[in-house]
Amino acid sequence: MAIYLLKRILASLLVVLVVSFLIFLCLYFTPGSPEQAILGPTAATPQTLAAVRKTYGLDDPLLVQYWNFLRGIPTLNLGRSYQSGQSVLEGIGSGAAVTLPLAVGGFFVATTLGICGGVAAAKRRGHLSDRLMGAAAIVAASTPAYATGVLLLVVFGVDLRWFPVSGNGSDVPSRISHLVLPVITLGLVGAATVMRRTRITVAAALERDDVAFARARGLPRREVLFRYVLRHAAVLILTSAGVVLIYMVAATAVVESVFGLSGTGTYLVSAINSKDIPAVQGVAVVITFLVVAINLVTDILYALIDPRIQRGASAR
Repeated sequence: MAIYLLKRILASLLVVLVVSFLIFLCLYFTPGSPEQAILGPTAATPQTLAAVRKTYGLDDPLLVQYWNFLRGIPTLNLGRSYQSGQSVLEGIGSGAAVTLPLAVGGFFVATTLGICGGVAAAKRRGHLSDRLMGAAAIVAASTPAYATGVLLLVVFGVDLRWFPVSGNGSDVPSRISHLVLPVITLGLVGAATVMRRTRITVAAALERDDVAFARARGLPRREVLFRYVLRHAAVLILTSAGVVLIYMVAATAVVESVFGLSGTGTYLVSAINSKDIPAVQGVAVVITFLVVAINLVTDILYALIDPRIQRGASAR
C-alpha cells in the first residue's frame, strides 16, 4: 500500500506541475497587454508601461516568470491581483465561503439521489418506474446547469417566491436560503450520472451467484443489499462519485453566475474579463490541486476496497 500510495502522489505532483505550466503558458500568450490591464483606463505612456513591466517582473523571460510563480506555491503565495492589489489567496478564500458549501451540498444531493435512485431502478428493472427514472436521468444529464438554474429560479424564486433570487445573504439562515436553489441545481445534474452508473452496476451485481445464494439462505433484503450487492458495485459507484465531485468544482462558476453568488467561480470570471492574470493563475492552480487531490483520494479508496488494484500497481 505504501508503494502504491507513493507512486500515486508522485504522479499527482507531476500532473500539477505540467498543468500549472500549461496554464501559465496560455496566459502568457493570451492577446492583450498585462501592463495595460494593470494601468486600467488611464492613458499609458512608454515610461509608465516600462515602469509597470519592471515592477511586476513582466520584462523577465518566460521561464523566470514561471519559476517566480512556482516557488510561491509551497508558501501559498499566489501573487496579488492586478485590479484590487489584494492577495489572490485572500480573494479565493473569501469566495470559498460561498463555493465550498455550494459544492459540498451539491455533491451530497447528487450522491444521495443518484445512489438511491439507481438502486431502486435496478431492483425494479424493466418496470415502468425503472423507465421513468431512466428518462428523468437522461433529461437531467442533457440539460445544462445554467438552464436548470434559470428554470428553478423562475419557478421557485420569481413565481412562487419561496427562495431569494440573488445574492449571498447576510446571516446564517439567509445564506442557507440563498444556497438552496443553487445546491439543487448542481445536485440534479450530478445525480443523473451517479444514478445511471449505479443502476447498471447494481443490476449486474444482482445477477451474481453469491447474491443468489445469499437470497436462497434467507438473509434479510437489507443485508443482501449492503453486504453483497453494494460491495460488488462499490468501485464503479465510487468512480461516479469522484467524477461528480470534480464536476461540482468546475460547475460552481456557472451556477454562481446564474444566482448572483459572490463565490470563487465569480471571482475567476471577473478576473478573466479584466485580464487579471495572477488571479486567473491562482484560481486555476487551486482548481488543479483540488481535481488531482480528488483523483488521488479516489485511487486510494479503490485500493482499500479492492486490494487487487494495489497488487496490479505494484507488479507494474
